[in-house]
Amino acid sequence: MSTDLFAAKASPLTMSSREIAEVTGKDHRNVTRDIEKMLNDVGEGVLKFEQTYTNAQNGQSYREFLIPKDLTITLVAGYRSDLRLKIVRRWMELEAGGSPVAVSSSPQPKLAGMGRTFADMRRIAKLMKLDDAQAAIHASHAVERLHGVNPLEVMDIKRIESPAQKAFFTVSDLAKREGWQSAQWLNRTLLAMGFQDRSGSDDNPWTATEAGRAYSRLEDAPIRGRRSRQMLLWSAEIIPLVKQHIAQSATPYAAVTAVEDAVLVGKGA
Repeated sequence: MSTDLFAAKASPLTMSSREIAEVTGKDHRNVTRDIEKMLNDVGEGVLKFEQTYTNAQNGQSYREFLIPKDLTITLVAGYRSDLRLKIVRRWMELEAGGSPVAVSSSPQPKLAGMGRTFADMRRIAKLMKLDDAQAAIHASHAVERLHGVNPLEVMDIKRIESPAQKAFFTVSDLAKREGWQSAQWLNRTLLAMGFQDRSGSDDNPWTATEAGRAYSRLEDAPIRGRRSRQMLLWSAEIIPLVKQHIAQSATPYAAVTAVEDAVLVGKGA
């Protein structure tokens, strides 16, 4: 599939999500998220504007969008005024026959101070009583957000074992193992028990509460064509606690659902 920043045969011109990110200074992942939401809001098909490009640094393929002027202006309508002005001026240049802005196939990381950031973030994670493995994962993701590169991914480290070598499982594995209704049901139950809460993140929708941290850990899971995502895993020690919670509920599934609904109502959902 073509990776040109501007579609050669397209009329009118199109601007790529990578160039929008370059011009506005936004993270490309955030721009693609904004574009996808905008396309859904206006009733346009996402696949109509989506294509892939190859990252020169790791050889993996990532998605980007090519959108025409009207959709570009619609997209940046929610951006700051100075960013909107940059996009408008860029479109004026393009319509006057200007050349595309040079965009790297991989964002240039800000390497200065990366080691210090990792050490500081790891120290903060340790203060939160996380073990060495979890502290390294959290610190690596903090470095990625601040410097544009994940040190664990650069070193091709896909798994870090906790010192205790305790076995951890996904909610799907635990539900299947114990014959429970579903992974969704177990997530609701852990929410009702106060062991996890909604994180608001697309990558990992659940985060362990203080009560749940003793029975859980975050683990990086690489995904083809995307950066790795974090998964919340649970030790088998949680099983008797879940069973005890079930035994104390006359109608377990309904009780859990009611608790979750009450939480959502309290948050104004």
